[in-house]
Amino acid sequence: MSDNDGSLVFTPILATSKVPILVLITGYCYREFPARSIPPILSTLVELIEGGKDSHSSADEDIVSVFFPSLNQILDKIEHSILSFFDEPDLISMKEARKDILQIQDYLLRRLWSIDNIDSFYTFLKGSQDLLVEKAAKPVPGSKAVKLLYSSSFLGKFVSSISVASDVLVFGETIRLWRSFCDYRGKASSRWNAESYNKEKRNNHDAQLEQQITASLEIPHDEADVDAGAIEVYSQVDLAQLLEFQVHKLQIYAGALPSSLRRILTSMSESQRSIVPSSYYIEYLECWKMGDYEGSFDALHRYFDYMMSNKQQLFYHYALLSLATLHSSFGSDYEALRAIDEAILVARENKDLDCLNYLLTWLFDFLRSRPQLSNKIGSQPGREQVLQFLKLKTKENKNSVLQSMAYQHEAIKQMLEGFPLRKVLNNLTRAFYILLNLDSSLNTKMSFARACQLAVTVWSRVGIPSMANLYIDAALESAGSDISIFDEVELILRRSILLYQAGRADDAFKLLQSYEGRVAGEASLIKTWQTRYTLLKVNYWLRKSRFGQAAILLDKLKSQISEIHEYDLKCEVDFQLACYEDKVGNATKAIQIISRELSYLKETENSYNNFWIVKFQILYAQVVTDHSSAPERTLSVLLNSLETAHRSSLLTLIVEGTLVLCDLLLKIDQANSAPDVDKLLKNGMPNILEVGNLWLTSKAYYLLSKVTLMNTLQSRQGEEEELQSVFQQTLSYLQTSITGFRRLQDFEWVRKALEVEKSLAELTRDAELASACESAARDLEIQVQNEAAYDAC
Repeated sequence: MSDNDGSLVFTPILATSKVPILVLITGYCYREFPARSIPPILSTLVELIEGGKDSHSSADEDIVSVFFPSLNQILDKIEHSILSFFDEPDLISMKEARKDILQIQDYLLRRLWSIDNIDSFYTFLKGSQDLLVEKAAKPVPGSKAVKLLYSSSFLGKFVSSISVASDVLVFGETIRLWRSFCDYRGKASSRWNAESYNKEKRNNHDAQLEQQITASLEIPHDEADVDAGAIEVYSQVDLAQLLEFQVHKLQIYAGALPSSLRRILTSMSESQRSIVPSSYYIEYLECWKMGDYEGSFDALHRYFDYMMSNKQQLFYHYALLSLATLHSSFGSDYEALRAIDEAILVARENKDLDCLNYLLTWLFDFLRSRPQLSNKIGSQPGREQVLQFLKLKTKENKNSVLQSMAYQHEAIKQMLEGFPLRKVLNNLTRAFYILLNLDSSLNTKMSFARACQLAVTVWSRVGIPSMANLYIDAALESAGSDISIFDEVELILRRSILLYQAGRADDAFKLLQSYEGRVAGEASLIKTWQTRYTLLKVNYWLRKSRFGQAAILLDKLKSQISEIHEYDLKCEVDFQLACYEDKVGNATKAIQIISRELSYLKETENSYNNFWIVKFQILYAQVVTDHSSAPERTLSVLLNSLETAHRSSLLTLIVEGTLVLCDLLLKIDQANSAPDVDKLLKNGMPNILEVGNLWLTSKAYYLLSKVTLMNTLQSRQGEEEELQSVFQQTLSYLQTSITGFRRLQDFEWVRKALEVEKSLAELTRDAELASACESAARDLEIQVQNEAAYDAC
C-alpha cells in the first residue's frame, strides 16, 4: 500500500467502497434478504462489481463515483433496483417492495456500524474466506445454513480477491484502511438510525491504546490525526480499469477530464503512475487536445516505456501507430511516415495480421489526404495492391469491420479516379452489408457512422441531397449517445453545407455555431470546424459583395494552409481564392491559381482527384467566359469536363458546367445560340432542380428568362395572346430567379435579373412592372451601399 500526500492511498485490491459490497454478498449467503428480492440484489451486485467497466457510456458523470461508489449511492442503487424489478402490475405491491428495501438497507447499515473497531474490521475482511466452498470451516450443528460460493464463480472471485488481499495486510496498512472506512461510512450517518444501535461501544482505554500504537508506526501526522476524512483508499486494479475507461471516453467523445479523477492523478507519485501507465496516456490525450506537441510526445513516450518495461513488447507496433498519429495531427508528416513504416515492419515480424491490416488502412487514409507524400514511400505497395491485400486478408481473418473498411477505401479510390457511380455504389453496398450483419457493438456503430460519412460525400457530389441527408440521419440515429464527437462534428459540418446550398444560410451558420462550444477545447476539431465555417463565410461575403471581409478571412486561411492536413479542404481554400479574384476582377490571378491546382492534380496517379479537376476546369471556363474577348478557346476544356462529370454521374458538376456552357454560347453568338440554350435549359431543368442548390436553380431560371425573351424578340411572330403568354412565362422565370437570389443575398445577380425584368417591362410597355422594377433597383442600391459601409468597417 502506498500514498503520496496523505489524503489518497492506493492498494493493489482493497478499497473502502468494496466493504459494503462484501456485506451485501454476506447477507445473500446467509439468506438475510427476502427471497423475492434476491434477483434485484444480485443485479445490483453485478452492477457494483462490473458496472463501472461499461465503456459505452458517454454521459458526463463523476467517473470516480462509478468505479468507487459512495455508501449513499449503493443504498440508492438498492432502492432503484428493487423498485424497477417490481414495477410490474402482477407482482407484489409497492408497499411490500418498500418493506424489502428498508430491510435490506437496514441490514447493510447495521452490519457496517457493527464494525466498531479495527479488530472487528480486520476480522470481517479476513472472515470473508468462510463464504468460499474451498476454505469454509465445517458448519456448527444448529447454526444458520450458509450458501457457499465457489471461488471460480462471479461473486466468489470478488470474495476470494478480498480474502487474499486481507491476508497480506500489515498493521499499518490496516490502520489506514480502517480510518478511510470510518470516513466512508460516516458520510451516510444521516441514514443510520442512532436509536437502533449504539455506535459508541469503544471505551477510552481503546482510544488511548490505538493512539499509542499509531504513534509508533511512523505515520505522517496528518494521517494519524483523528480526522478520518483525511484518507481515501483506492484499488489499483479498479483504478487501472477506470483509467482505461477514461482513455476510451476521451478518444471517442473528447470532453474534459473529471475533476475528481484529475485530483487522483495529480496526487499520484511517479512510482504509483508506473503501476497504472494509462495515467500517462490520459496525459497524452489531454496535451494532444490542447495542441501541446512536446507534452503529448513526452507523455506518450512514458506510457509505452512503462508498458514495455512491464514485458508487454507486443504493444510496440501499437506504440508506433500512436506516434504516427501524433506526428500527423501536428503536421510532422515525414516523421509520421517513418513511424508507420516501422510499425508495418514490426507487425509483419510479429505476424499480427489484424494490426497490419489496420496499419495499412491508416496509411491509405493518410496518403489520400496528403498525396504529395506518395512518392516518399517507395518501399510500400501502391493503393491498388494495398486494397487487394486488405480485402483478401480481412476476409481470411474474419475481421468484418476491417473488411468493410477495405471496401470503403476501394470506393474512395474509385471516386478519386473517376470510376462510374455504379462501381462506387457496388463497393459501398458491400461495406454496409457487412456492417449491418454484425452485432450492435460500439465498434460496429462507429464503423457504420464512418461508412455513412462516405455515403454522404458520394451523394453530395452526385447531387442528390435527400440521400445525403438520409445517411446523416442514419448515422446520428443509429449511434445515438454512443456517437464519437469527431464523427458527429463531421456529420454536422456536412449538414450545414447542404443547408447553405439549399439557401438556408442562417440555419447553416446557426447549426455550426451551436457546436462551437463543444469543439473549442479540442485542437484537432477546432481546426476543421473553423476552416469549414470560414469557407462558408467567405462564400457568403462574396455573394453580398463584402469583398474586404472576404479578403480578411482568405488571408487568415492562407496563413493557416500549412496546418490543414486534409487535401479536400486545401482544394476548397484555393477554389474560394480563385472565386474571390474572379469577383474582384483579377481574372489573371484567378487563372494562375486554377492552373496551379490543375497542374498538381494531374501530376501523378496519387494526386489525381477527379471531382476537383472537373470543378476547377468549370471555374476556369467561367472565368475565361466572363473576362476574355475570345471565350471560345475554353469550349474544349468545358466539354471535356462535362464528359468526365457525366461518366462519373457527378450531377452537380454537370449542372454547373451546363450553365457555364450556356453563358459561353450566348457570349460567342447570342442571336443564333439562344434557341440552343433554351433547349439545353429546358431539357436539363429536372436535373437542375434535383441537385437542390438554390444558386444554380436561380441562375438557370435567369438564363431561361433571358433566352425566352431573346427568342421572342427575334421571332416577333404569333398572336397577341400567344405573345402575352410567353411574356408571362418569362416574368414567372424572372420572379423565381429574383426570389432565389434575394434569399441568397447575391446582389450582383439580383441586379442582372432586374435588368432583364426592366427590358421585359419596356417591351410589353407595362408601366406598373417598370415602376416596380425601378423601385426594386433603388432598394438594391441602398442595400449594396449599406453592405459596402459594413465592409469598410
